[in-house]
Amino acid sequence: MTNRWRTYTTEKLFLADIQLKAWQRCQTDSPNDFKPLEESHKQAFILLLAAAWEGFLNELAEYHQQTSGSISSLEQLLSAVGSEIPEVEYLVELNKVNGSWISDLLQANSLTRMPANREAANSTFNLADNALIATSETKQPVDSFESLSRIWEEFKGYLDGVRSRMSEW
Repeated sequence: MTNRWRTYTTEKLFLADIQLKAWQRCQTDSPNDFKPLEESHKQAFILLLAAAWEGFLNELAEYHQQTSGSISSLEQLLSAVGSEIPEVEYLVELNKVNGSWISDLLQANSLTRMPANREAANSTFNLADNALIATSETKQPVDSFESLSRIWEEFKGYLDGVRSRMSEW
């Protein structure tokens, strides 16, 4: 893989980790004090993680000699390099799995980039969903600290594995 996109991806993951740790400090140092600061760290983390994801897609494209512009989605990568490449095939399949790190990352990114729908917030469905989360303790919101920490760890672990395998080739 070329250094340009690899460096970019690594930088974004590093900066995302800084935001994640700052968000965690806000939660532990002064819970309930200044929510906009927590929200700022959370959104910065999500946006940096999404930038790292796009960087990684471009790493894969360049590794397979497809450099005809910037890749910003898995669909664009698939179109550029095809589905025969094992890593791309794996990512496409993983994206279909509800609750996978890719699926959750893209959902969290979408939530951050789109304005909140005030009508939907008052709907019976969302109230029931929130009640389920509160009572069952089995499902975390995709943009919760716990979920986003898991996404970062799984993405980083996957990325390290892919880079290790590709450097052997």
